[in-house]
Amino acid sequence: MNHWYRAASLVKILFFEFIAIMSLGMLGARLLARFNFFGCPPPELTFDGSDLAFVLIGLAAAGWVAWRTLWPKLIRDSFRPVLKAGPLMLPNAIIPVVLPNLALPRVEYPFPSTNPAYVFIDLFAIGIALIFVSALGGASPVLTGCSNLRTYLFPWAALGLAVGFPLLRLFSWYILKRRLALPPEQKISAWKPIIILWTIAAIPTILILIAMSLQGLDHSADKLPLVNSETFAGGLAVHSEFNNAFVRLDGTLKFPQAARCGCEQVKIEDCIWRAGALLTVGDTEVLAVQTIDVYELMQAADNHQGKTIRLVGKLQPMPDPIEKPWLFSACGQETFGPGDAKRVYLQVEEPTSS
Repeated sequence: MNHWYRAASLVKILFFEFIAIMSLGMLGARLLARFNFFGCPPPELTFDGSDLAFVLIGLAAAGWVAWRTLWPKLIRDSFRPVLKAGPLMLPNAIIPVVLPNLALPRVEYPFPSTNPAYVFIDLFAIGIALIFVSALGGASPVLTGCSNLRTYLFPWAALGLAVGFPLLRLFSWYILKRRLALPPEQKISAWKPIIILWTIAAIPTILILIAMSLQGLDHSADKLPLVNSETFAGGLAVHSEFNNAFVRLDGTLKFPQAARCGCEQVKIEDCIWRAGALLTVGDTEVLAVQTIDVYELMQAADNHQGKTIRLVGKLQPMPDPIEKPWLFSACGQETFGPGDAKRVYLQVEEPTSS
């Protein structure tokens, strides 16, 4: 049973590493942005109270991990058993309630503060950082603009910090020789609690991978109606079945690049950008706009003038200028011209493909 308790102590290490990489990752992104990456001008380096709080919390968490790594010792950790106090019934949810069981004594157990095997726990922190890299690190400011620079740099800074923890652990143990010298009767297996955590993590990971595989086999986008020069002759006036419908659209790009547009903030670093591209489908112009992961549309349109690309999204008439004024400025008339009455609007919902 002590191996389960030690697994909880390993989770505590992972928790502090997570707090450190998230808090200091934001600071690292701000500092890296000062080095003119992608030709972007260095932003003003200002900190308010919440920024300083994040920095202090991150430094405290990173210091806690470093202290236990560089000055290893056998810790008397503790764990109190818990009990289920019954679900909390809310109007829209049922929340389980778990409380410490005060009727049972707190369990104390020895726990080594560091071990080379803990590198396999540090890998969880690296995995978390890689998830952020996958989600945010692909939106290069070359495509999405300098306002996106800190968002782009944050996951890479977090990944660098996450990699630093296992390197520090191995450097301290093997180079600095800062190890625990325990007599044989006090030696504790570091692998069993690690195996427990990896086994627990493997179950949801496998289920997620299976679900993603099944979703990939579904090919739901391939089942959408195809809009091209043959099926869309005459535009929405003739083909009302495509009005406000999700479609696959094959269109020819009229311009070599997509346009960034839609900034509604005073400070450029606070802008929420959109991307717009103008295509032709037969005799109809289609203004395609993507509001999430805008770099995907910009990549698809980059230097592809005169070529056909495929977009997946919702096809509809041009929106009211009062509702979306930005659509008739940088994303529309200012960049692509006013167009005619047959111009339609495609709200790009899914990644583009060629």
